[in-house]
Order: sequence, then C-alpha cells, then structure tokens
Amino acid sequence: MYFSHRQIIKFSAISLLLCLCAPVSASGERHEQKVTDLAYGTSLYYLFQDQKLRAITELGVAKQRQTLKNQPDDAELLLGGLYFEYGLPEDSEQILTRLLNEKTDAATTNRVWFNLARVQYEKNNYKQAEELLARISEQLPASREAQKNYMLSNVYINNQQFDQAAKMTSLIRPESNWSAFSQYNLGVALTNTEQLLQGQLWLTKLISRQTEEAELHSLQDAARLLLGLNALRKNLPDESIKYLSNIQADGAFTNRALLATGWAWSKLSNPRKALTYWLTLAEREQHDGATLEAYLAIANAYEQLDNKPLAIQHYELALLKFDASLNKLDEAVESIVNMELVNTLYSENINKPGIQNTIAESLPEYIATPYLHQVFASKDFQQTLLNYKELIEIHNALISWKSNLPTLQLMLLERINSFENKRQLIAQTSDFTQLKNLQQQRDLLALKVRRIKQNSDYYALANEDEIDYLEQLEDLKVVFEKLQNQHDLTEEKEKFRIMSGLLQWNISTDYPRRYWSLQHQLQLLDRALKQSTKSAASLQQASKINVVKLNDFKQRISGQGSEIERMEINASQLIEQQEQLINLQALEALEKRQQHVAQLKLSARYSLTRLYDELSKLRSAQ
Repeated sequence: MYFSHRQIIKFSAISLLLCLCAPVSASGERHEQKVTDLAYGTSLYYLFQDQKLRAITELGVAKQRQTLKNQPDDAELLLGGLYFEYGLPEDSEQILTRLLNEKTDAATTNRVWFNLARVQYEKNNYKQAEELLARISEQLPASREAQKNYMLSNVYINNQQFDQAAKMTSLIRPESNWSAFSQYNLGVALTNTEQLLQGQLWLTKLISRQTEEAELHSLQDAARLLLGLNALRKNLPDESIKYLSNIQADGAFTNRALLATGWAWSKLSNPRKALTYWLTLAEREQHDGATLEAYLAIANAYEQLDNKPLAIQHYELALLKFDASLNKLDEAVESIVNMELVNTLYSENINKPGIQNTIAESLPEYIATPYLHQVFASKDFQQTLLNYKELIEIHNALISWKSNLPTLQLMLLERINSFENKRQLIAQTSDFTQLKNLQQQRDLLALKVRRIKQNSDYYALANEDEIDYLEQLEDLKVVFEKLQNQHDLTEEKEKFRIMSGLLQWNISTDYPRRYWSLQHQLQLLDRALKQSTKSAASLQQASKINVVKLNDFKQRISGQGSEIERMEINASQLIEQQEQLINLQALEALEKRQQHVAQLKLSARYSLTRLYDELSKLRSAQ
C-alpha cells in the first residue's frame, strides 16, 4: 500500500500545479480607464457581462465607422485583450504590435509590452515573455505590477532558476492573490525537484496567511495536503498529521487528507486510529480514487490487527465496490459516447470550477461527473470548454444575423421605393434646362436694367396705374388734335398739360428708388439662381450617391447571406470537432480511472487469495 502513497504524492504535486498555476484574469484593471468614447464604454459593458463577442463586435463597428475619436489606443488595447481572452493570441499580438510607434506615449507603450508578454506567457514562450516584461520602463499599476512579477516568477520556475523566482515572489505585494499563487507554485516546484526544505518554507508561508477568501482557503488546503504528504515521504507522521488535520472538513481535498491521515497513524503503528479515518472516508460513499483506496486500506488495517476474517470480509467488500465502480465507469463511457456529456454542457449554464468547489457544485447532476473532477479542473479542459462555449456563442450570433437579413432586405426595399417615389420630384427640382431658361430670362432683365440706366428711361419703371394714366393721356392728345379746329380746348389743354407734368414729375422723382429696387431684385435673383444651381447639382450628386449606396447595400446584404451561411457551416463543423475533443479528454480520464480501479481490484484479489491461502495452510496444519 505504500506504492499507493507514492501515487498520491505524485498526483497531488502535478495535478494541483496544473490546476492552480493558471493565471486569474485581472479584469479589475480595466476599471482604471476613463470612458470618453461611447463605443469603448459599451464594449466594456459587454465585457463585464461576459459577452466578449458583442464587445469585439462593438469595437469592430466603431473602428469601421471611425467613431473612436478620443480613445483609439485604449480601444485597441481592449480589443487586443478581448482577442487574447477569446483564445486568439496571434490576432491579439498583431493588434498590440500595431500600437507600437513613435507617437505612442510611454504609459500606453508599457501597457502594450505587458499585454504582449501575457500573450507570449500563455503561449508558453517564456523567453519572449521575459524579454517583453524587461522592456517595461515604468512602475505599472499595482495589480499589473503584481501579475508581472507573478509571470516572471513562473518563468524562472520553468527555467529552474529558483533564486530569481523567489526574488520575484518576494516583490509581489503580500495582500495580493498573485502572491499566494506564486508562493504555492514555487513551493510545489521546489518539492518536485526534491528541494523539500525550501519548498516547505514557501508553503508554510502560504498557509500562515490570514484570509477570508474561499479560494485562498482552498489553496492553503492544497499546500497543507502537499506538506502532509511530504512529511509522510520523510517518515514524519506526527508532522504530517499536524498539517492534514487543519484541512477543511468538507472541501476539495478532504478525501485525500483523510486517506493520508490514516496512513500517518498507520506509520505510528496505530492501525485502530487509522481505521477511524478510513472508515469515515468509506462512509462518504464517493467515487474518487482516495475513497476507493480507503477500502483496501481498511482491509489492510484489519490484517495488521491480525483479524483475518474481518480483513477477508473487507477485501471482498472492496472487490464489490471496485466492480460497481467499473460498471459505473462503463456506463459513464457509454453516456459520453452517446453525447450526454456534451448535451449537458450545452444545455446548462456552467460555471468554471475552481479549487474551492467540486465539479459536482459546478455541473448539473450527471453520471460521469464523480469521475471527472480532475479533468474538469484541468487547464486543458477548461480551455477546450471555453472554446466550445465561444463557438456556440459565435454560431448563435450567426443564426441571429441570418434571421435579421429578411428585415434588412425589407428595409432596403422600403428605402428604394421611397427613393423612387421622390425621384421625379428630385428630377424636376434639379432640372438644369429649366434653370438655363431662368438664367436667360435673368440676362434679358439685366440688359433691360442697363438700357434704362444708359437712356435714363424712367418711364420704363412706371407702375401699372402710371402706365394706364400715360396711355389715357396719349388718347386725350389724339382727341385734342381731332377737335382743336372745331372747339376751343384751351382750358382742357391746360389741364392736360398740368396732369402730364404732374405724372412725369412723380415718375422722374421716384426713379432712383425704383431703379435701386430693380437692381436689388436683380441681385436677389442672381443669388437665388446661384443657390438653385448649387442645390440642383447637390441634389443630383446626392441622388447618384444614394443610388450607389442602395446598390452597395443591396450587394452587401446578398453577399452577406451566403457568407453567413458559409461561416455558420464552418462554425457547426468546429463545434462538432470541439465536442469530439471534449469527449476524448473525458474518455481519456475515465480510461485512466478504469486502469486505476482495475489495479486496485487486482491488488485486492491478490490480497484476498493470499489470506485464503494462509487460512487454508493454517487449517491443514491443525
């Protein structure tokens, strides 16, 4: 059974490192930026609602419409971060690299170096990440500075430069969560390289932290478990029990702590005390490896107590449990093959499980859930699950866009009809032939005005009444000529002379005002013709542009329909591939579990056969 201990130690040191080394998203940093562009603020809102695709779309539309006037660099940084979080590090890198030029201010440049380093770090290009972080010339905001040192610490851990890693870890603010994760990673790495004392120092520092956060409590439990297992390896069971006894009673590490505590008491030659922990673990009736190993440990304890009948009974019970577990595993495998796991992931709103909660608390009830704790908590599966979720989001968005196309086509048809209805009016308004005729009439009027001025022809400016009077006076003059030999018209002619003089005086004295008014009207007419010509040209140009826009919009709609159809098919294919990958990762985990249970079953069968053989020899001797 000591071999099982070594398995536990190796499993804890490696799997916990995989689960806990993944950086936590530092979303709080975005709150440090002021919002002055609407699109930038809207994108941030969608990001905080965990709608990354809508956030990316908002920024993409804003860039296309050139509405990011005040915060183009902030928007680019945000877009680069969104692509990074969306699992597109190459696209993120391209966006961020474009920001680096001579016009970029120092603060923005440092943020770019930081985000590029994050990209390289996540791509496991640690050397490039280290070089990029070294280019940062100023102190970053507190949260970014802590994450920077955390990444550098892990880079040095990867290079087994533990002194430099310790220096970086020490630079992280103690109250930062990055400090806790860095201490854990360094402690685990040192332990894995057999530097147990140095690793113990960092893990002890971690568990001494005062915190109210559930996540850090669980991280401390992980450290206590590792410290307890290390103490067992060093044959220090008392020290092991000290660490293991402080692990939370119902947490992610409880079962392994109960199993390890039992082995610590067993090393202290106290199998009865060990039985207390293993029986407690067995009563939990869970399906993890620690619980299954407890059944063997219980039988082994009864052997140590020289109670062979009870040992045989528990070995047989263990075999029944192992057979039941293998049957359940077979059912779980079959359910995964039948796409039940994928359907569960698709239909439910699944939260990312952390070390502070079990997968059962993060997923709906499902037959394979008890066997998939570790695979669901692994970084690889979480990335696969994230990609799956985002593909579904993209696919749903494409379906939504596709369903909106008929609406857009109807809107286009309405705009075309409206334009056609107004086209005749626009044509009349912008008729240059009519404007040309009006221009000719204006030119005739201008010629008339010049002639009046040159000839001082004030009669040409007489009004209708005055023209009527002048015509009447001309008629009277003709009458006088006919009657002057027959009658004495002296008095009438005198009146005629007075009336003619008065009318001529009125017209001549009012001539300047009338001529100025005529000139003013001519100027207004010139302005109106100029504006009409300009408006007509503008209307014609607008009409042409509108025709082009409507045709372009029509082509875009018709083209987008087929493009969206193609993208939807591609997304469906990618979703299917991602579902296969999810099943493959789950099936691999179940296969390892089956191998583990089969090994336990073989060990139980061997021990049971050995005990029966011993009892048989004892009876023969008697």
